[in-house]
Amino acid sequence: MDIIPSLNPLTIRTTKNGETIEDIKKGEDHEQPLSPMARLFHEPGSNVYIIGIMGSKTKIRPDVFKENLVHTFLKNRRFSSLQVFDKENGSMKWIPTHVNIDDHVIIAKLDHNMESPDKFVEDYISNLSGSPIENTKPLWDLHILDIKTSEAEGICVFRFHHSLGDGMSLMNLLLSCTQDTKTPMKGSEGVEQRPRRFVIRSVSLDDIKFVKRAMNATLNDVVLGATQAGLYRYLHRRYSETDGNNVDVPHDIRLRATVFFNLRTSTTIEDFTDTSKHGTWGNKIGYSLLPFKIALRKDPLDYIRDAKAIMDRKKASLEPLFTYSFANLVHKFFGIKVAGKLKS
Repeated sequence: MDIIPSLNPLTIRTTKNGETIEDIKKGEDHEQPLSPMARLFHEPGSNVYIIGIMGSKTKIRPDVFKENLVHTFLKNRRFSSLQVFDKENGSMKWIPTHVNIDDHVIIAKLDHNMESPDKFVEDYISNLSGSPIENTKPLWDLHILDIKTSEAEGICVFRFHHSLGDGMSLMNLLLSCTQDTKTPMKGSEGVEQRPRRFVIRSVSLDDIKFVKRAMNATLNDVVLGATQAGLYRYLHRRYSETDGNNVDVPHDIRLRATVFFNLRTSTTIEDFTDTSKHGTWGNKIGYSLLPFKIALRKDPLDYIRDAKAIMDRKKASLEPLFTYSFANLVHKFFGIKVAGKLKS
């Protein structure tokens, strides 16, 4: 059974010297030679592809993927250019071209009653590794496997020709597709330098403790749940003001926060002034990235239940310890400025 859908080639009209018709109309020269290493990855025996596999905890929406790819991948020149061989001097050049996103996003046809989805994914990727991408289009594609495996609700397989970039540059590109969603809360570049305004709202600590005991949660769980509820109300009002109607907040908003954890073995409060004796001064803290669920809950206590579930997972993970150790390692080898970028 052929489990790899055929790739529809993209027809590009070019002149004899390799320029696209669109470039000539614009009167621009966009040709750039491939670097020696990029050229090397086209040689026999070194024609290498990078394959990345990503599992999703929710069902995959192809329309969302395509929209993100248009705003990220296609803004990168290499992902919207052909690699054209110049017969005159034996070199290869990047030639910008129009990209049809549907030619690069392949939705596999699947039998959802298959015996072993995990084995199917393995076979699919193995078969994909031996199937080159047509050089009539930019050398990358994305395969969506809408199938539930033992570890994910859906699978995405990214395939890039190694001439597009190395592992670090491609990982940066993939991570750029997962940035937080643009919302009325997201500031522009340099916002951290602008004046801040603080609005104070007093709440009853006794009320928070009452909810804490009733929910078998912590004070932080209750505050976090209340924060998520408040963020939803705020965004709902802002979106309604923008559209002039009583619209709901988009369901696919991705918003996250940085939460710090104390990594000390003891958190008891002591009366001390001799720091050399106790050694408890300083900042021994790690941090985790916390996803915020921005949605309307019929039961307000669901905000706290969600917050408690997330925080329990974070506390049980090694993420805070890893970020603490990694930040120290980066600081040691690359300096404080580079380490500071980790939290930005």
